[in-house]
Amino acid sequence: MELAGEAKDRAPRIRLLAVDCDGVLTDGRLYFGGAGEALKVFDVRDGQGIVSWLESGRIFAIVTARTSPILAARADDLGIKHLVQNSKDKAGSIRGICEAEGIELSETAFVGDDL
Repeated sequence: MELAGEAKDRAPRIRLLAVDCDGVLTDGRLYFGGAGEALKVFDVRDGQGIVSWLESGRIFAIVTARTSPILAARADDLGIKHLVQNSKDKAGSIRGICEAEGIELSETAFVGDDL
């Protein structure tokens, strides 16, 4: 896949990659166990990509509107420092991470599957 225009110019300057969880790190479906607990399925290949990103000296964040102990465990397992759950304002949450890390918004990319 070839990047076009502005995206191609900006990509090398990205220092913070932030993603939503459901539909980005998962297949978008919600699973519930017999006791009503939410279950999530993560792809190990995504995890390897995240670890490689972090090892390159860049920052990775997960910003999600939902709350899940499973996601917290996955983030901890991968060494993700910035996990924002129950975010009512994802853009504001990302701005906060940028401020904490001294990163400009122009050095940030967000991947989500909703508005």
